[in-house]
This record gives sequence, C-alpha cells and structure tokens, in this order.
Amino acid sequence: MDPAFPGDWMRWTFAIHANSGLYMDAKNAGGAGTPAWLWRRNGDAAQTWVTEFAAQGGFYLHPGYNRWLCLGRNSTQQQAAVLVQSCSGSGNQRWSFGGDNTFYSIYDIRADSGLCIDVQWGNLSAQTPLWLWPCNGGDAQRWIGAPPRVNSASEPVYFISGYSFGGGTPGHNCFDDWGPAVTAMRSWGWTGAAHLVGFYQGDSNCNTQLGSATREYSIRDIAVPIAWHIYNNYTLKRIPVDIMAHSMGGLIARAILTGVARRERHPGGALVFPPYLYVEDVATLGTPHGGLAGTQEFLAWLFGSSSLQTAEMRTGSGFMQWLYDNPQSAQGTDWTLISSGADEVVPTGTEMSAGHKVTYVQFMHNQLPSATSGSYRQGYWNYYDPGVWYTTDNGAAPVRAAWNALYWWNDW
Repeated sequence: MDPAFPGDWMRWTFAIHANSGLYMDAKNAGGAGTPAWLWRRNGDAAQTWVTEFAAQGGFYLHPGYNRWLCLGRNSTQQQAAVLVQSCSGSGNQRWSFGGDNTFYSIYDIRADSGLCIDVQWGNLSAQTPLWLWPCNGGDAQRWIGAPPRVNSASEPVYFISGYSFGGGTPGHNCFDDWGPAVTAMRSWGWTGAAHLVGFYQGDSNCNTQLGSATREYSIRDIAVPIAWHIYNNYTLKRIPVDIMAHSMGGLIARAILTGVARRERHPGGALVFPPYLYVEDVATLGTPHGGLAGTQEFLAWLFGSSSLQTAEMRTGSGFMQWLYDNPQSAQGTDWTLISSGADEVVPTGTEMSAGHKVTYVQFMHNQLPSATSGSYRQGYWNYYDPGVWYTTDNGAAPVRAAWNALYWWNDW
C-alpha cells in the first residue's frame, strides 16, 4: 500500500456480485493507461481502491499502490474503457455509488449520463476488461464493497464449540473448551476481542451467549443469532472478524455464511440472515464437512444420544445438502480445515473445498482445540499449489496452525 495515502481515507475491495471470486483489479498494478479488469482475489494493492471525496461531489478511486493515480475513463460515451489515469481532478475521474441496494453493501459505480462500470458483454471471468454501459442493475454492474484483507493480529475472533455429548441438558464450559487457545494466542501477539460463543441451554463461562438451544434445534437456527451478532457489532462498522470452530461448530460457521449467501426470507419478507458479513478467515478443527456416515443408531451410540443435530450431521442429510461448499462472505473468506486420523469422532474433516487443509495422525477429537505447543507430523495442502500434499515432522500444533490460518492468507 502506498504510504502517501492519508490514514482516514477509506479502503475498499469490489467483488463482482455474481462471482465473489473475481474482483475489480488494475491490470498488473500498472501506471497511467492501465485497464481495469476482473481478476481472482489475491489481496494485492491492485485490488484495493481508496476513496477520496471530491469537492464537486462524488469521489475519486485511487489504486492502492499509487496515491497519484485515479480510476477514470477517456470519454462519457457508452463502451468507453475504464482505466487508471494520472489524477487530474477532471469529471471523468469522479464516481458515485448508486442503485437500490446500498444498504446491502452492493453497489453500482456510476459515472455520469446514466452510465455505470460494467463487465464487458457480461463475461464474468478473469481478465475481462471493464467499460461504461447504461446502468441497468444487472449482475455485470453489481459490486460488493468490502474492506480489503489485511494480515492482522487485532481482529475479533468468534470461538464456536461443537455438539454437546451425552444426555441431560446440553452445554459447554466455554473456558474449558477455548481457554488454552485464547491464552496461547494472546502469548503469540493476538489482541482482538475473544467471543466465546454459547448457544446451548447449559452453557457456562461463555462471554457471548447467543441462544439457549437444545439438541433438537437445527444447526441452521443456531447459526442465525451468531450471524446477526457479527453483523450488528462488526460488519456495520466495517470491521472484519475471524472464526475458530471445533466439530459441529465448523458446520455452524458454514451455515452462517451459507445462510447469508442464500438470502432466504421470513414469510413477511425480512431476511433470515444478515444481508452481508465481513468474515475474513475461518479455521475448523475436527469438523465433519462431508457428514458422518452410518446409521442413526450408530450415531446415537457415538454421541451418547440421538437428536435432530446428529441427524443433520449425517452424510447426505437435508441440512448437509443445504450447506454451500466453501461459502464466502462479502469480503471473501479463507477457509482452513484441520483434522486428525486419530480422531475417534471425525477421522476426516477436510472434505469441503478450502484454501488450506492440515492433517495430523495423533490427536483425538477433543484434543484438537486445546493442543497449543510442540512439533508434530503434519500433512498440509494449499490452494496455490493444488497438485500435492506436503508432509513435515515439525508441524505446528493444531491451535497454532489454526492461528496461523486466521492471521495469514497465501503466505503460510
């Protein structure tokens, strides 16, 4: 990021609404004359746009790598190219947000004369240039504005536990579940808010109690108040959050982002889930992303009880089919899946598409969210090198791997 930018100028990324994996990008971070096009999310400064309010109205959009460049167009005519120019203060470099969806963080980006930034011929694929086209509200003109990704040790983290085993009133002691992880992460330099999420009737030591569910509550319904808590406390303030989840908690996290993306509504028309969220990273430990195979009787024996939640976690259940594979927030979300072959409940937890996957051979199910130190044999896979799994005898402990996942993106 160019250090010449004033600190109070707002930074944005703009994902094309119909395909959240593609972003408005200044081609190759070039100088004046560089076209703007669609490119895959990479976190580079060429995908960060900094707003400077114009005295004449509207704003200028600067590419994040150069304070003295502005997004502009060479004419006010239909099909005029959208490109980076040397800042001149001209009307051809001023923009405004429009459309009817501003509340939902979905915008069209307007020039003048009723023209909007548009993806040429609606070709929603990487390397497609941008141009001006009459504003029409179509998918090729709808941009999701979000804060750019940063590698930050100060973001809030929501810690979500899994299924409550056994009979009686369900509940977790959140500090027992997550205290070792929070303590270790503090020692590694993390300063963000720690939300120990409770959702069962019998939960204790949970500083963010968001429900009083039984085991007969749908996992989807548990996700709803957590999603709204993130939205009201952070997303509306343009603050991204991270999620660390264990076991069924990873399915709750997945339901949060799936529900937002599905935009389901109550009979009266109100959205069930928030209109958008900024969830930057999710790390799941021992989560049955592919479901748990076997009969209901086996699952009842495994969990010590039979319930709606155990039924929903079965492979092929209606709930598992409802979940999206690798659901994304408005900011884009980097998923990391961590599992262990010695896990007696979820021996494989890497079935979902994700940016990163980590496997161990020695940790049991309830050890995954509490193991913070030591070196272990580890397999790992990253999205940027998809052809191979690597192994090491000096891999970080599961919580340390999860923390690395929350901090880093493509650098770990």
